[in-house]
Amino acid sequence: MKKFILICTFLPCLFITQNALAQNRITGQIADAKKQPVTGAIILLKRASDSLLTKSGVTDENGRFLLENVTPSIYFLTVSMVGY
Repeated sequence: MKKFILICTFLPCLFITQNALAQNRITGQIADAKKQPVTGAIILLKRASDSLLTKSGVTDENGRFLLENVTPSIYFLTVSMVGY
């Protein structure tokens, strides 16, 4: 199986926001080369210091994802899709 990894192309689509309860979150939208949403892509958030998996998620039918309650730090965000 081929594993399609989308990383650098989508970094501009990511936004870190903070809500009124001081809970940090990361949101984004994943699209393919034809700018079509990628449904079911796996989102992994790993700490940069030791690559420990911190949060994970899956994109919805519009290619959007949300990772909530993220502690402020430096992370690697990996997006993968099997079978692309």
